[in-house]
Amino acid sequence: ILEVNEAALAKYGYTRDEFLTLTLRELRPAEDIPRLLQAVATQRDEAHEFGCWRHVTRDGRMLHVDIRTHRVQFKGRPAHIAVARDVTRLVELEAERKKLLAQERESRERAEAAARHFRSLFEAVPGKFLVLEPDTLSIVTASDAWLAATMTEREQIRGRNVFEVLTDDPSEPNADGVRNLLASLERVRAGLESDVMPVQRYSIRGPGGFQVRYWSPVNTPVKGADGSIAYIIHRIEDVTDYVNAELTAKRDPLRTIEDRA
Repeated sequence: ILEVNEAALAKYGYTRDEFLTLTLRELRPAEDIPRLLQAVATQRDEAHEFGCWRHVTRDGRMLHVDIRTHRVQFKGRPAHIAVARDVTRLVELEAERKKLLAQERESRERAEAAARHFRSLFEAVPGKFLVLEPDTLSIVTASDAWLAATMTEREQIRGRNVFEVLTDDPSEPNADGVRNLLASLERVRAGLESDVMPVQRYSIRGPGGFQVRYWSPVNTPVKGADGSIAYIIHRIEDVTDYVNAELTAKRDPLRTIEDRA
């Protein structure tokens, strides 16, 4: 080091006499010296941008500096004038940003894993449940029992509007299952409370065409942290056998008594 300005003295903490006894080696941590020697040996340009380096101050603090040099003649001898810009805070902020991003990614991965685990548990729980997105009424997921009851597959219905999956039988002009369900869901969205529906007659599309089912549905809002609806759970109880038995009793009461006997 042939000369140094006042800004460098203030930044590194050396006196001028101390600074002029140093070489580039003393300004760097030992593990960076091989990189330094390689960089100096390969410098050929009049002006050169060395990029970001670590420098050590007199009291042992670590600085990150951006180095740019230019060839000059100094007191009759070839030299390089070096401009060292302190970018320590920028490097620290970038390190903090990467740390926060890593923490956010880790938190997101943990949350996604927990969500997958919860969804697996929910899908396997006994009971016929369907989870709906409240605004679009698209299907988020369904329990295994609901899928079995409706003869559907999870991946085929996930993301679709519920009324693309639950449709009225077009051969029944008086079918009202879809209309009644929509009215119940709208009551849930408006009142933020569960809505218990009377027994509904649904025609479920199966391999051989539509099959009549009787369900007792309940639609329940799931509220988020802000009190708004995050999901709607549509739960059904299949009462087809019970309703069919009642219908049979009305048509042939004597036969029903014999069956019960």
